[in-house]
Amino acid sequence: MHQDIKSFVQGLQDLFAEDLVSVILYGSAARGGHVAGASDVNVLVILRTVELGELSAAAEVLLKARGARIAPTFWAEGELRSSADVFPVEYRDILSSYQVVHGADLLAGVQVSERNLRHQLEYELRSKLLRLRSDWLVLKGEPKALEAALAAAGGAFSKLLEEAKKLAGLRLPEGTGGSFERCRKLKRRELRLGTAELEELFGQVHDEVAALAAAVDELGR
Repeated sequence: MHQDIKSFVQGLQDLFAEDLVSVILYGSAARGGHVAGASDVNVLVILRTVELGELSAAAEVLLKARGARIAPTFWAEGELRSSADVFPVEYRDILSSYQVVHGADLLAGVQVSERNLRHQLEYELRSKLLRLRSDWLVLKGEPKALEAALAAAGGAFSKLLEEAKKLAGLRLPEGTGGSFERCRKLKRRELRLGTAELEELFGQVHDEVAALAAAVDELGR
């Protein structure tokens, strides 16, 4: 992974030269939980300005990056520090563990408002709850599709739960998040379930997301 990142950064430097302000690694690759071949390598690429023409010129570098599961997002220098209010969940996660692999540390001193965090958490949870209900109508009785959906969702739900637990005054039943962890085990192929068990797990995930959304909502009243 480290060689892939090094090659990616070198490719960016060759293309953008002085316009490349910073490259920041975050997520599982930064905190040490990266699973080769299964986890994306999340990277922030900060340029002085972002022009679509310049991004088009980077197509070859980005193609190689996708092959190495490097998932970059491109930011203009002035955008990164001013967006914590609209992406508080993402920023809190990034700030918890990141590595500057090139250039300046533009995240130093960035703070996340708990009010903004609570609002986005409720939005994300409510949105995912509605999506779960829609998916259920399509996936019920389809074990392969159910397993794929649950495996894909476990990490996202666990992350939202982790962020919610940081909210002052949040009250959750003991063991909340157990179904999310089982979904993550599905992704790691540490758990094998039949159709009935997958459907039961889907129901447990739904109920835990609903309870978590209600608890986060209560803090805003």
